[in-house]
Amino acid sequence: MNLELFFPFTFLISVIVICGVVLVIVLNIRKAIKHHMPTIRTPSLHEITDNLQDLSRKMGDMFPAALQDREAACLPLIRRDDPSFSPTLAYTYAKEGLRMRLSDRNDLRIHRVVISDYKSEPREKTVILQAALQYENNGSVEQKRYVLLYTLTIGKDNQSPHCPNCGAPLSDPKAAQCPYCDSRLLPQDADWRISEIYEG
Repeated sequence: MNLELFFPFTFLISVIVICGVVLVIVLNIRKAIKHHMPTIRTPSLHEITDNLQDLSRKMGDMFPAALQDREAACLPLIRRDDPSFSPTLAYTYAKEGLRMRLSDRNDLRIHRVVISDYKSEPREKTVILQAALQYENNGSVEQKRYVLLYTLTIGKDNQSPHCPNCGAPLSDPKAAQCPYCDSRLLPQDADWRISEIYEG
């Protein structure tokens, strides 16, 4: 046999054998990786929607609607007109009103109620309340802000026999001011109530 042909021939066979061995090793490694690695699958549209709804629900708990809390500024003005005004009672009536108005909503949560403004007219006093709430609507959580008008309508001129602020007896039933503590007096039939509720 000719040596000139022998070396290239053996070199070519060696290269083919080495390539074959490398190919077998690569295929075995791929097979082992494929066998041990979990299958990565694409989530369905339904799964993506469910995940987004869960995220929306969690985000809703974290970020209730922003409110303009002006209780510190409004309360002295309100109490000048009605010394017996109770913010706690106003918030309670507001929450009850919202629950009644939104009774058809699922998973209603009222985060907070605040006094945002006050308007004083001779025959009517109005405390503007804002409420941050959330409810479920078609599987997603909706954050809302509602405005409630808490109104005192002043009717007849019948006065309470005692001052609601200091409790002193009133000698003049038509007095507009307490002679002891100088608080403004309201007619006996005047009463605070939620007069309007709207989203805003």
